[in-house]
Amino acid sequence: MVNNDVNTAVDAHLAIKSFFKKFPELSENKFGLTGESYGGVYVPTLGAKCDEDEELSDRFSGVFIGNGFYNEHDNQNSVPFFAYYHGLVGLEQWDRLIKDCCANDISDFEHCNFMDNSSPTCQQEFDTVMEDTWANNLSPYNLYGPCQHGGQHRRH
Repeated sequence: MVNNDVNTAVDAHLAIKSFFKKFPELSENKFGLTGESYGGVYVPTLGAKCDEDEELSDRFSGVFIGNGFYNEHDNQNSVPFFAYYHGLVGLEQWDRLIKDCCANDISDFEHCNFMDNSSPTCQQEFDTVMEDTWANNLSPYNLYGPCQHGGQHRRH
């Protein structure tokens, strides 16, 4: 058997149908699907199955995704924008990224290729941004929260 996103949706769809058969008192309730991270792939795929199913579609209210992953290229390619707009990348570094990775054209996101750019300079800049974003004890999921680190707080 091949494991992939489509087969996962088929199995999860069957699980939902089995759930409503096992708990008939809930079978008329509306339901939605939620997810985060790779749920950005799983949830819409499963949602499409539920929407196509005549037995479920009238009760299916939709999908809700937070911070969803949808594909590797676009997710990774968005990190420099995130880092710049949140102050993790300075103006000089941003200008170098645009020059080396975007053909000096920031007006169209499609022209910025950070992740798999053939320019060694772009790759070096991109690697630095990725390291700065995901390292140094920062949490990109909560940049404005308290700093998390292994050491003790020092008082001056």
